[in-house]
Amino acid sequence: MCCEKALLPIIEVLASLPVPAYLPMIAALMMISLGKILGLRLVLELIVLISAYLSTAWYVLYNMYSGVKNLPREFWYVCEINKLSFYQKIRKLLIPGAMPAIITGLISTVGGAWGGLQISEYLIIQDKVYSVPGLVALLSHYITLGDIVRVLSA
Repeated sequence: MCCEKALLPIIEVLASLPVPAYLPMIAALMMISLGKILGLRLVLELIVLISAYLSTAWYVLYNMYSGVKNLPREFWYVCEINKLSFYQKIRKLLIPGAMPAIITGLISTVGGAWGGLQISEYLIIQDKVYSVPGLVALLSHYITLGDIVRVLSA
């Protein structure tokens, strides 16, 4: 309970910041620090992965939290009476009990992932284009060119 009171406000503040607000800072730091070590192509791929993760993780986290939080107290009492171990509680109570909420969170992540990919697959920094192969990068490229026919056909 005390862990919940300490972590929940921190998670809420982090989740309230949209990915486009801090992705340029993450991209710049990664390009500067890891660009020479890993190469530009791999750093761009990592930026896409981080962006997709940050765009989707909060949906699943909040839904999982609400699914666990809304489990009836009686279920916890049954676990205590049967002296289930921590791992047995996870396997027999938490995962099945929270699964509907987790699936709802996973369905919600589709829109978040799409938005995260939109800002990370096709970056323009100081008039220089950085692109990672992907559907969103292709669409962004055609939109930049003003080629509506190819946008609609992609």
